[in-house]
Amino acid sequence: MRQELGNKVRSRREDVGAVGLDVSAKESGEQDNGEVSSNSSRRSGSLEYELERLKLEAQIKREERQFQLEKLKLEKVRLESEQKTRVELEKEKTKQMEIEANKFVAAQRREREVHSESTPMPAAYDHKAREKEVPQFCPEESESFF
Repeated sequence: MRQELGNKVRSRREDVGAVGLDVSAKESGEQDNGEVSSNSSRRSGSLEYELERLKLEAQIKREERQFQLEKLKLEKVRLESEQKTRVELEKEKTKQMEIEANKFVAAQRREREVHSESTPMPAAYDHKAREKEVPQFCPEESESFF
């Protein structure tokens, strides 16, 4: 697409140059032959040449703008595609991390279940029986207490 538009622009520029050469050749040929033409016919030929040149330049500019517009559209599509790809990769990473986290949590649960089955917890903890084992605190004998 880019090459095609570039080729069109070059061919238009060459066309403008060719038209200029044709008009120059006609004008020089008329002078070489010794024919005298009126100022009005030269002026109209020159004006026609100038008008044609301006038309071609305007067309070249339009094609160049069209080329730039197409280029921007393609760039936009490329960026959108890259962004979608990045978003999909992030989603995939997130899913993978969730799977790993779920596996870890399941492994922890299994480990706790296995551990709890092998070491049974006492049915009730008797705090009062344990209080009797703690010696009375006496401020004068604090070093021996600790």
